[in-house]
Amino acid sequence: MKVILLATGSTSLRDSIEFALLQKKYQVESVANGQSALDFIVENEVDLVITSLNLPLIDGLTLSELLKNHSQSRFTPVIVLVDQPLGEQEIAARAIQVDACMTIPFEIAELLFKIEKLLPIQN
Repeated sequence: MKVILLATGSTSLRDSIEFALLQKKYQVESVANGQSALDFIVENEVDLVITSLNLPLIDGLTLSELLKNHSQSRFTPVIVLVDQPLGEQEIAARAIQVDACMTIPFEIAELLFKIEKLLPIQN
């Protein structure tokens, strides 16, 4: 089972994404701040990270950059949820080579499509 780490400070956003991922049979680990996300990744292997930018303690952009610069997690796909399309946030996220950006609000079906493209097919 593929493990997805979901890091967002918004309880409603986290709950809706987690519900959709569980329906697709992913194992979901949810955290509400960037430090908890980083701690989880150091201790556990994850297949994909979904993060919003507005996280307490360590923001999503810094978290993504730390992941992409760490030897253990640099190939882990990262989807960043941004507040403005083609704004400074998305440009900064793309500069550190995140795998995908999505503008909030978004359709869950679109997120699931991006996840399926980033993760190998399960048997």
